[in-house]
Amino acid sequence: MSADIPEEAREQYQRGLYLFDRRNAVASTAAFRSAIALAPHYALAYAGLAQSLDAQAKLSDGVPGVLIPEAIGAATRSIALDPESDAGYIALGSIQTAFTWQWREAEHNLTRGLQLNPQNALGRIWYAVLLQSTGREDQSVEQARLAVAAAPLSFFMVRMQGSVFYFAHWYDEAQRSLQRALEITPQRPNVVDNWIALVDEQRGLYDDAVSHDLLSLQQTLSPDEIVRLRLAYEQTGWRGYWRTRLQQMQPGTKQGCRLYIASLAYARVEDRDRALDLLWQAAEQHCFWMGMIRVDPALTSLRNDKRFLAIERFVEHDASDTTPTALH
Repeated sequence: MSADIPEEAREQYQRGLYLFDRRNAVASTAAFRSAIALAPHYALAYAGLAQSLDAQAKLSDGVPGVLIPEAIGAATRSIALDPESDAGYIALGSIQTAFTWQWREAEHNLTRGLQLNPQNALGRIWYAVLLQSTGREDQSVEQARLAVAAAPLSFFMVRMQGSVFYFAHWYDEAQRSLQRALEITPQRPNVVDNWIALVDEQRGLYDDAVSHDLLSLQQTLSPDEIVRLRLAYEQTGWRGYWRTRLQQMQPGTKQGCRLYIASLAYARVEDRDRALDLLWQAAEQHCFWMGMIRVDPALTSLRNDKRFLAIERFVEHDASDTTPTALH
């Protein structure tokens, strides 16, 4: 089937892959749509579209919305066009991991994709996320390493490996991976420095954490707001910094993963009630970050609360049906 794909469609597909790896979700979506318009039977382009729509949802409000149903449709179409291609299964499994929390079905699709192509780095990294979501830390780290081994120059794989290490509480390894991601694509502070800030926080390096957090905010806050945050830290310390950050977050904390991010901020200033209230709202909206609820170190201070356990049960309702599968 691939032999009859026009060259222009192939070029658009490759462009989509390039942009996706650099987390330019809107542009990658457009490129995959162009490939499909040129070749409506192009299974790989539908899989790419599914992954880019998934990324676009994550980089916007972080909830399913209208993008994820379309992404599921594209992944399903990819599988229908070519049932022996790995890409469609991996696209569908990654969406089921992050957004619909169908972890048993996600594992089936991801492992099917990896059986078809063990060198699929995207499949490896999403399988790592699934394993982490379902409490299999050692296997998760192994899959992240395999993802980077399969695509060592991929910004996305290296950056994702850093986040897997972070959730595994492997902070030195996370720092090295994230610094490597910055070397590969230095102009993406908003999707790397934010992670470095989280790692520094867990290591107790608050000066460094604030510096990297401010770098990650340069594209979203004005210079005056950055100065205000810097002064807040210098004058009132770590909690004062986050109280000021919360004031700046308020207009955007009404939906999606903004609720999750604000919940972490309230936990930092020891407002447990507000943190748990926002965390519950994020769960109800299927914020993709909620899949990491059992491992996110930023939630440690909330874990002994009965309300947190109720949220955890809500998110993990399907995890008990997940059957461990070893892939090497």
